[in-house]
Amino acid sequence: MVASSYSTVQLVQLRLLLVMGIVRHLHARLMMSHIQSYVTGYDSGALNSPQNPHYAIFFGKGVTITSPSGTSCQAFCGYHSTIAKGSGFVTYSVYPTGCETCGTFPSAIQSIISHEFAETITDAAVGLNQLGWYDSENGEIGDICAWQDSLTMAANENSYTVQKMWSNSQNACVAS
Repeated sequence: MVASSYSTVQLVQLRLLLVMGIVRHLHARLMMSHIQSYVTGYDSGALNSPQNPHYAIFFGKGVTITSPSGTSCQAFCGYHSTIAKGSGFVTYSVYPTGCETCGTFPSAIQSIISHEFAETITDAAVGLNQLGWYDSENGEIGDICAWQDSLTMAANENSYTVQKMWSNSQNACVAS
């Protein structure tokens, strides 16, 4: 639904980067700049890195992340951003885990991942101040529908919690 609703969306390739155990031993408190340095270093060493990759980074319980909008588990339960890379960019999303304020596992993290990934697709260059889908009153496509979840059934009959996203064509929050 997200990609089909917006014709100018540039889809990014997804790569999963798990750093749960590694980061816990390096730092208990991380700044956004630490994460950007890590992603940049990882991407430059990655074999066959796509033109505009996406890295989803999950941090273990006890790791505090500070971004311009505040501190993890207090001001945010996840965020996404962008780093310039040659003529393209690298997108990444950050997910602190084990936050009691962000809901219960696994449904809350599924909702948060769907929120951030949809926004990564519709606002891929947000970290470069190049907004694609943005409403000046409500924010990005997922912010308008924050914490409005839908239980969806996958082809394998497992159910997953996804956050609804705003649809211009339906003028409502819908599961996609």
